[in-house]
Amino acid sequence: MNILVTGGTGFVGYHLIKRLATKGHKITCVIRPDSNIEKLQQFNIKYYFIDDIINKRIDFYQFDILYHLASIRHKWGTSWDKYIQSGQEFTEILLKSSIGKITHFIFCSSVAVYGYSEELPISEDTERKPYNLYGKMKLECENLVTLYNEKYGLPYTILRPSIVYGENDQQGMMTRLIKMIHNNSYHTVGNGRNRIQCIYIEDFINILEKIGTNFHPTNDGFIVSYKYPIEINNLVKLIRNELQKKVILDIKIPEWFARFIATIIEKIYQIGIELTGPEPIIAQEKVDTMVKDVVYDISKIDKEYDFKPIFSYERGINRLVHNLAQENKWKV
Repeated sequence: MNILVTGGTGFVGYHLIKRLATKGHKITCVIRPDSNIEKLQQFNIKYYFIDDIINKRIDFYQFDILYHLASIRHKWGTSWDKYIQSGQEFTEILLKSSIGKITHFIFCSSVAVYGYSEELPISEDTERKPYNLYGKMKLECENLVTLYNEKYGLPYTILRPSIVYGENDQQGMMTRLIKMIHNNSYHTVGNGRNRIQCIYIEDFINILEKIGTNFHPTNDGFIVSYKYPIEINNLVKLIRNELQKKVILDIKIPEWFARFIATIIEKIYQIGIELTGPEPIIAQEKVDTMVKDVVYDISKIDKEYDFKPIFSYERGINRLVHNLAQENKWKV
């Protein structure tokens, strides 16, 4: 198949291109002028710049399917204007170019569109109420995708992954957590009994490839995650065991105190003083991630595509820990 991929230099995009290339598909990647394509150079792929797409210099008739993965990453302090530019505006350009040409428009959204629902588990029937600008941007993009289907018949599938983790994700939540535990700088906020639900990169790539190359468009959206959640306490214990790290001082920070400190640090950043780099070491959204209880129901995607993730938390964490140990020359 002839496949167009946006966001190919990102974490998910790299792994998807690697998989598609090994299966012999013809791949074209949309990149920015300053994109680092070093890791992609091992694959026989063609490149177009974003300006080529914006200025309509590319005929989309040559492509069978489009994987739209490109997105500004969720980062504290990002303005709504930047989210609009990288999200809605670019997505609509791709949609307009795809009308009557692309046979399957696959959009990578996020479970962030649901926010933190009080009713668990969260399913596709849960009201979509984003809790931050990133989730709001993803929801606006989803609305554009469904609009272009309704108005122009553009076939699509929307995937909403939970936290995706794995190798080559230097800024990912799981990578950062493992590094903090290795450096003895991690402390649990709250009681640690809240749950999160993640998915290992290979499982996500499996379903991305399967939906794009083996199935017709469903014109529907699906949550993608591991089948079960995991308590923060159990996740930390699992990582400590893989790192062979004993607990030196098990301090649990009360949520109220973490939010108090986050408020102060955010205000300092808002006046232009960067204490710990380009973003706060702790912020309200980060506290939410550490204390909110989230569970997702993946029965819909299982029923539609027979989706059964094969990487347990134990297997995924083992793989990532040993990859990071090799990169950073840790002894584990």
